[in-house]
Amino acid sequence: MWQLMPATARQFGLRCDGFVDDRLDFRRSTEAAACYLERAYARYGDWRLAISSYNCGYAAVDRAITRAGSREYWDIYRFLPSETRGYFPAFAATLFVFRYIGLYHDCTTQ
Repeated sequence: MWQLMPATARQFGLRCDGFVDDRLDFRRSTEAAACYLERAYARYGDWRLAISSYNCGYAAVDRAITRAGSREYWDIYRFLPSETRGYFPAFAATLFVFRYIGLYHDCTTQ
């Protein structure tokens, strides 16, 4: 469910080796992902940056901030890795769909 790199998983107490991969444990990996996002939000004070760092790491977001000379998501957007640029917009779109699906389509009628 959560795409945690092995080194990141280990930072949050997950075992990730040739015998055990705690990233496959739904509860433990969810807790690790939540901890990562909590720390990222504490670091950046912005959910867009925290969520982007979940995809590409702190270093890439920090580089983008330095290059843009700004901490605003849309200012740093073009300096993020190409695979990360769509991550937050997709995340936001997914949240929107889950939150407001009833306003647009009643799935129970089909």
